Formats: sequence, C-alpha cells, structure tokens
Amino acid sequence: LTHLPNRALLSDRINQMLARRGRSCLAVCALDLDAFQPINDRLGREHGDTLLVRIAERLKGCLRPGDTLARCGGDEFHLVFPGVASAVDCESLLARLHTAIAEPFFIEG
Repeated sequence: LTHLPNRALLSDRINQMLARRGRSCLAVCALDLDAFQPINDRLGREHGDTLLVRIAERLKGCLRPGDTLARCGGDEFHLVFPGVASAVDCESLLARLHTAIAEPFFIEG
C-alpha cells in the first residue's frame, strides 16, 4: 500500500547497518498512530488507506539519506536513523517528523 519496506526487510536493513557501522550509533524508533481504527470504522477502509499513504509520504519527506522508514503493521511505522551521535540528534529528527504529521490531512474534503 505505502511501498515501504515491511518488518522483515527492516530487520535485514538494521542488520546490514550494524555490520557496516561497527560501533557507530543507530537509533530505531517506533511510531504508532493513535485512534486510527475509528477512521477506518467511520470513514471506511479506503479513506484509512489513503491516510496511511499520505502519512508515509510526509514521513519520507523528512528523512535524511541513509535513513529507513518501514511500515510494520496496520498503523505502525518504524524508523531507523544511522549515525545518530546523541539523544539530542534523535530528538531533533523526531521533532521534524512530528511537525510533518501534525498538520491536518484533508481527504476528499
């Protein structure tokens, strides 16, 4: 649906990054959408799917080269940030993602 890697491909990419990077840091973050099921229930699965695609597009637009975004479940995304030097760097990346998806989504009005 979103053309993103799934859980198996994400796991493989993490293992590859760890093998290449040795001791450098790697951040793995999980993003779970709250209250997504009511969207499917009230508006229909088609609109829910459209929302998932749009969320994936916004998240992809925030990534740096080398970062990975995967959809690991119905409303669950995982992000991998290689080369993160500190928690502050990770917080900065996550704040950018939060800002991107906090904007309203309009689907067929």
